[in-house]
Order: sequence, then C-alpha cells, then structure tokens
Amino acid sequence: MTLKEYIVYWQEVYDKKQSRPTTYAAHGYLFKNHILPRLGEVLLEELTAEQVGDFLEERKHFGGHRPESPEYPGLGEHTMRHIHRLLQQCLDQAIRDGLIAENPARVFHYHR
Repeated sequence: MTLKEYIVYWQEVYDKKQSRPTTYAAHGYLFKNHILPRLGEVLLEELTAEQVGDFLEERKHFGGHRPESPEYPGLGEHTMRHIHRLLQQCLDQAIRDGLIAENPARVFHYHR
C-alpha cells in the first residue's frame, strides 16, 4: 500500500469523522499540495525518517513551488509544523492499524 492509498483511507475513515469540516478541508489541502506530490508513491512500509526529513527540508526552503524559482519563499514555521503534525497523526494510526511498526515522522525531529 502506498502512502497515498493510506492517506485516502485515513481521511475517509478517521479524519472525516473526527475533524470539523474546515479542518478536514485544510488537511486535504496539505495532503494534496505538499505531502502527496513528494511522498505519495512511497510504499507505506518503506517510508523512512530520512525521506520525511528530506521532504520537510524541501518544503521549508521551496514551499509549493519549483526550486529554480527564487521569488517564491519557503513555507512558514506554522505551516511546516502543521504538515509535520498531520503526517505524524496519520502514520500513528497506521501503526494502530498494524501496517507499520514505527512512525518515521516521529523519528524525524523538525528543527526551527
């Protein structure tokens, strides 16, 4: 199962029922525009802390834009923390679902 497949499942089964509609929509935006384009095709059980760390560093510096476009700044601290927490939350549930043994988003520590 890819991370994308699990995220789609997680949003429908868990997030939709536990979150307010605006929060659910915000999560969908973060998944669609930040997490899935870079990590979506990675197999859930093969996702590593190093991949998560590289992903977060790339988002921090380049945001949702191409690295060769310096006029676009990276993402802000608040957005970065939200992306990291959302990925942690989703992968924590994957552990509870018995799909992975360790949460690679928790192993990686985002630095300010």
